[in-house]
Amino acid sequence: MLKWLRRLLIAALIVVTVPLGMTLGSAYLSAPCSALQPDAPFEVALVLASGIDRTGKPGPSSALRTEVAVAAWHAGHVERLHFTGTVGNSQPVSTAEAMRRWAEGLGVPREVMTVEDRSRSTLENALLSRPMVAKADSRLVITTGYHLWRSVGSVWWAGMSVDGACMTAPFDNAPLEWVLEFMRLEVIKVWVNLARASLYAGLRAFGQEDRLPDWFLA
Repeated sequence: MLKWLRRLLIAALIVVTVPLGMTLGSAYLSAPCSALQPDAPFEVALVLASGIDRTGKPGPSSALRTEVAVAAWHAGHVERLHFTGTVGNSQPVSTAEAMRRWAEGLGVPREVMTVEDRSRSTLENALLSRPMVAKADSRLVITTGYHLWRSVGSVWWAGMSVDGACMTAPFDNAPLEWVLEFMRLEVIKVWVNLARASLYAGLRAFGQEDRLPDWFLA
């Protein structure tokens, strides 16, 4: 009995510590976008959405991700920006579209921006963005630090290489209670996304991914 309890405890520790370590590593070991110094500009930056307010403007994290991406474009580090992510039907526009408008107001021409506004998760961010960015010669991923490694993994899973990745900030200056909630959710999302991504990839290998319900990757 004690042997099984010990094994159960070890398994529980692994389930918690692995994604927790990944999330903390992603938050504090990733390079900030302010340190970008590529030999040649990335062709496209994938900028992941993170919420919108009731007026249709990007939420705090979405706004910061947009502003950091715009700064990278103005500095010549990226040639074009791709915003990805949506919200529920109660919002006036998708988060990605709100971010594009925010970037346009900061001086980025509309013709160098694209929007993917149907994705409801990080996995869908990558999968549904593929038609718009897969042919790019080089791709940069921009998001909040704690979310960066999982985002890069999602882009790889969708069949695209990642040539660079940078964070806006470890947690975008969120209050402590938000940081703790982010960490709790990441512990869950790492395993859930791994399971969903594995099953989807297995079915895709046989051309059967359409058998999954629409909400499966959401």
